[in-house]
Amino acid sequence: MRNILSRLMLVVFVLVLAGGCGQEQTITGPGPVAAPPAAPRQAEPVAAVAPPKAPEVPKDTGRMAPAEQAKKPTPPATRPAPPEKGLHERVEATIAAMAEPHFVNPHNREAADLGMEEKVYQNLRHVAHLAGSGEMEEALARFEIGAAQWRWANEDGRSAVKLVGTDLGKRLLEAGDTAGALRAFSAAGRASVNIVQYLYELCALLDDASRAKLWPERPYLTIEGFDSALAQPLQEMVGEQGRGAAVSALDDQVAKDGSQSAMVQVGKATKEGREWYGFSTRLALSGYPFAIRAAVKEQKASDVQLLIGYAFEAAKQSAASQHPAAGDAGGGWKRLETQGDLYQQRHAHAKQQGYDVKDGMITKIALSLPQGDANTYWLDAVEVYLP
Repeated sequence: MRNILSRLMLVVFVLVLAGGCGQEQTITGPGPVAAPPAAPRQAEPVAAVAPPKAPEVPKDTGRMAPAEQAKKPTPPATRPAPPEKGLHERVEATIAAMAEPHFVNPHNREAADLGMEEKVYQNLRHVAHLAGSGEMEEALARFEIGAAQWRWANEDGRSAVKLVGTDLGKRLLEAGDTAGALRAFSAAGRASVNIVQYLYELCALLDDASRAKLWPERPYLTIEGFDSALAQPLQEMVGEQGRGAAVSALDDQVAKDGSQSAMVQVGKATKEGREWYGFSTRLALSGYPFAIRAAVKEQKASDVQLLIGYAFEAAKQSAASQHPAAGDAGGGWKRLETQGDLYQQRHAHAKQQGYDVKDGMITKIALSLPQGDANTYWLDAVEVYLP
């Protein structure tokens, strides 16, 4: 009997134990407890998603759209400004974001030797501060002086320079100083290197009333007006006519539009050959349609011409083109100009010679003197314009 009771108790114990284990198993099953998180969803292949189309902006190469299709200038690519901000606010945001001056190309030995990097950075911030404080005359003077240095900035630096210069020009235009606005816009275009592209961007940025106030006729920017504190006399670039020593200086008694012009006085030609007096520059041969003009005055009438020099780095080629007088500029001045589309002219010439002009630069602008007697020439108002 005792053995039977022991066996019965053992059976009951086993049944109770089995029932408890079954209840514990239900804790992990369906019930009020939250289900485990789903496996992470795999990302779709990048190729399957069409990226949004970026705004079309002007490029340095290839044929570009006409002026009315040109897009507005963009802020520096590394720190894009919110699109809802106005130009003044974008300038303030850009200047505030410049923690370090990384404008000057470190491979440019001349710029490095002058210690320009820190100077450019400080000057740019100071120009923006002066413009924002209403000290427009000093801001413009500082900006024009810096334009020659800022040509050696990297792409981000040139974008910031364009932004500050455009803001300064708009402030001057709003204040009724049309001449000052044109000086600011021209300095910004020169500093950008691609002055033609900048001119198209500026045409798109300004409203109809501002454009009409700034340019009663064709839109243009000044390449050299010989008015800035850094203006230099013309240099002899080629001298093959045996004219002897020339006198080259800035003349504040004779000027087309500004306060002075560049004067060169030469003796009688005793040899055949070329005679060029001009200045060096660095302007991209843009794919936009454009032309260059200048005003020249002579003591004696002659067949003086406008010379444009080019360099094509990739093709390791150089070239030059000469352009005769195209009409009267008033006040005893005559107009020299390239006429037509300069890019197309150079493209057609380069194609015949078997090289590409996509990275072409305009490197010199000069007066090409004809054979003849002693003479005096004055050069002024060298401009890029839309044909």
